[in-house]
Amino acid sequence: MGTSSVDGAFTLNLVSGTNIKRVVVSAFDWYKKTEPHPVNTNSLLVNGDSQLAPYNEAGTPGDLTYDLATATDTLAFQADGAGTGGNAFGRVFLFSIALHSYN
Repeated sequence: MGTSSVDGAFTLNLVSGTNIKRVVVSAFDWYKKTEPHPVNTNSLLVNGDSQLAPYNEAGTPGDLTYDLATATDTLAFQADGAGTGGNAFGRVFLFSIALHSYN
């Protein structure tokens, strides 16, 4: 999700009354931790809540859990980069998204 020149973003519009309260995303930073890329610069936002994307030498994904303050039927996902040059824009691999409703 994202490119070297633009942050990635998408929105999920669910059926009214779905009332999503928790989102768990299996994700990984665009780069794995190496000498040329020693620090993580990519975050994933869900409805404005930002977390750094999982980042390690093995390149394995990890889970990011977002507990939403208010149940919702609309989820906005955005990758955000804090690097410079080609790393200035958010790029994150998404492997799965689990939605939890508390009706």
